[in-house]
Amino acid sequence: MEVYYNNKIVNNNEFLKPSETQTKPQIKYSFENNKLYTLLMHDPDSIYGNRFHWIVANISGDVKNGVDLLPYTGPAPPPKTGMHPYIFELYEQDGNIDVNLEERNVPMDIVKNKLNIGEPISVIHFISKNESGGKRTKTRRNKTRRNKTRRNKTRRNQKKIRTRRNRTKRSSHKNKNITN
Repeated sequence: MEVYYNNKIVNNNEFLKPSETQTKPQIKYSFENNKLYTLLMHDPDSIYGNRFHWIVANISGDVKNGVDLLPYTGPAPPPKTGMHPYIFELYEQDGNIDVNLEERNVPMDIVKNKLNIGEPISVIHFISKNESGGKRTKTRRNKTRRNKTRRNKTRRNQKKIRTRRNRTKRSSHKNKNITN
């Protein structure tokens, strides 16, 4: 199986931004005639448990000929939840599937039982992460570095001033001793 977003092939473990995956991908596979297939796309690490982003059943010849049991929704990992794997799994069906699915946050074993599918014949996955927040952290670091530099410069200047004062005091003491 090959997965394409915007005519670009997806490699296993590849990082894709959520903005690159908002349109329904193209799926290419050498589908055998007289056989039906099911395609699942899910995020097993969703904050709500396993989340399905796309389920297509009764695929014959091309994914476009299948029935969307759950229409495609692109990845949208929440901020501060780290990396999320998005997995495409292709299954060979035993027969026609006529099931109504509405819920996206469902454990994998329940969906597989409902669809009566076994083990996947092909699996591809990519990784994604929320795009917001990265710049803010970098800016804060820069400000912190600047503040530390300013503090260090101020401390150095204060030491220089103290040293000058001490020299001035010493030299005035020496001058008093010489005149007495």
